[in-house]
Amino acid sequence: MNCIVTTVGASLFTNYLEVSDFIKADYKAIKDSLHQDWDNKQVRINSIKKHADFKNWISCNLKDSCAEIASLLKIIECQNEDVRIHLLATDTVLSRLAAELIMEQTIKHPVTGEEVTIDFYPKRDVITGLRIDNAEVFQTEGLHQFVKRFAGLNSQYGPLILNVTGGYKGLIPYLTLIGQLHKVPVMYKFEESEALITIPQWPINFDLELVADYGDQLSNLKNINIDDKLILEKNHLLDTDGERTTLGIILTEYVKEVDRSKFLNDNLRGDCAEFRWYEYYVSEYPGWKVRRSVGMGRQEIAGKRIEKEADIVIEGDGKIIIAESKSLKYIYKFGERLNTQISELLREFREGGIDVNEYHLCMYSARADYISEYSQNSTILSAQKLVHQCYPDCKFVLKFMRNVLELQSFMHKSFSDIQKDIQSLTLSAT
Repeated sequence: MNCIVTTVGASLFTNYLEVSDFIKADYKAIKDSLHQDWDNKQVRINSIKKHADFKNWISCNLKDSCAEIASLLKIIECQNEDVRIHLLATDTVLSRLAAELIMEQTIKHPVTGEEVTIDFYPKRDVITGLRIDNAEVFQTEGLHQFVKRFAGLNSQYGPLILNVTGGYKGLIPYLTLIGQLHKVPVMYKFEESEALITIPQWPINFDLELVADYGDQLSNLKNINIDDKLILEKNHLLDTDGERTTLGIILTEYVKEVDRSKFLNDNLRGDCAEFRWYEYYVSEYPGWKVRRSVGMGRQEIAGKRIEKEADIVIEGDGKIIIAESKSLKYIYKFGERLNTQISELLREFREGGIDVNEYHLCMYSARADYISEYSQNSTILSAQKLVHQCYPDCKFVLKFMRNVLELQSFMHKSFSDIQKDIQSLTLSAT
């Protein structure tokens, strides 16, 4: 069962005022009131809610009574199965009042004949800060609260349809963005016609791999360091004051809702990075023998088989170079595992009588940092020490591929651009 999430405005009242003045005085008295004045405006509110002529007009003119109901009726016509409706109000007395009046109406599904359930819970569905009189509150609080409530509904009901016909028109760009991110249909009905527009899913990608890497920092700004803050600012998720931008707010709530492993399988990302390193080494060592995923008892190195696997092996001019590709995240989180892997691989080489002339630790990351920032990393220094313990004369080279962001763009990136983002640093034996 689809759930149609509908934002609610005030056209229910303005449309009625075009045919009658009965509620005009009460309407004017609460027209500009924020929701916080709800209790103080009960006399006016109840006068409107109980006005027999007004209520009768709504029931007898459902299709023309307001933009919200007109669009809902049109959307329901397109659904072959039962639906439910969930209303979201802005931070105003009029919007909540309109939502409560709409909730009282009887709407039947034209195909199934079943009465459509209409939900509205003021404590959760009046969105605090969603107002047009204060742009700062709208952006910093209103949008944030709306995104949180939408995420909750998406998790509770799914699949959703987002009806943006009613409510503030200034919300439409943000609602469209939310719909694109959550792959939720966004629908809008032209008020002066019967045309119903469904905003399609565009063939664009959000840089969700960046969010996968920085989701924790984005969700917990209190503990964010200056480097991560700059990355998030550069990608327009934080502003210069360190506060979440509108996109930052939308993605923060999204990342709480989903399994971040869905953004991109780590193994797939690792394979793609390894392929681009392979491409790099083929270019760097023309005429040499460059191979990927060497070992596992299948391939020979210097005429001997090894059981462990090396990501890339380069052979030429009587030299052997081993290159291992690892994400920066892996190095930070699994340093002990990395050093065990290096130790076991090189021990097998040495015991097999295979000389290794250079060992390259090839890092990749979404970050745009400089390689020098990692030269004193404890995991990297431990790796260097292990290499020199096995092969004292082996050159230890640290390489860093920056800006490994959204997978599709990374794989379509030209090799010359990849080269620009690769930095090298030889670490001397200590």
